[in-house]
Amino acid sequence: MTGVICGTFLVLLAGKPDTSVPAASIRTRFLSYCDLAVTQLNLPGRVRPSNKRPVPFYIDSYVVRALCAAYDMTHEEVYLDVCKMWSDRMIAFQKGMRPGGFYYMNYGRRPFDTTGSCYDADNGCIAMGVLATAIHCKNENDRLRYMASVESFASLVADRYIDSSGGICNGLWPTFGGPWWCSSGTVGALF
Repeated sequence: MTGVICGTFLVLLAGKPDTSVPAASIRTRFLSYCDLAVTQLNLPGRVRPSNKRPVPFYIDSYVVRALCAAYDMTHEEVYLDVCKMWSDRMIAFQKGMRPGGFYYMNYGRRPFDTTGSCYDADNGCIAMGVLATAIHCKNENDRLRYMASVESFASLVADRYIDSSGGICNGLWPTFGGPWWCSSGTVGALF
């Protein structure tokens, strides 16, 4: 289900607009997918239909950012509430990550593990979801808590994973240790 939601958001938000469909219709469809995401995003045990593996949290981050857009459009608190619940989970996992600052991706290195892969590119997507949540919070304590989480990840990358050329390495990726286009683009966009 979330794969369908994510794919739809990518088409609606990043794809070429379909000028044959009235704008109100696109808005209605977008908000209907957001309403579906509200019911699905924080359910435990969600799996991708294609391979029955857990949905990675970086995929959820795309939906979180779309829900923040829905909140901007409608001012309906339910959209932001779901984003805050998701971001709170990301922060709870982040507190156990080693080294500190990484997010748990729902695969790879788990909280409290000291071995295993952890990718800056996917973490950068998660951080952007938490950041989108932060900038929409009216409560200053919430906003500061979410910002501290994002800053923790950003500091980790800045301190450990930017090489001398300015490229961003992909964290704890045993396959390649140099700068990688995806981590540079994703974390660069976060910065």
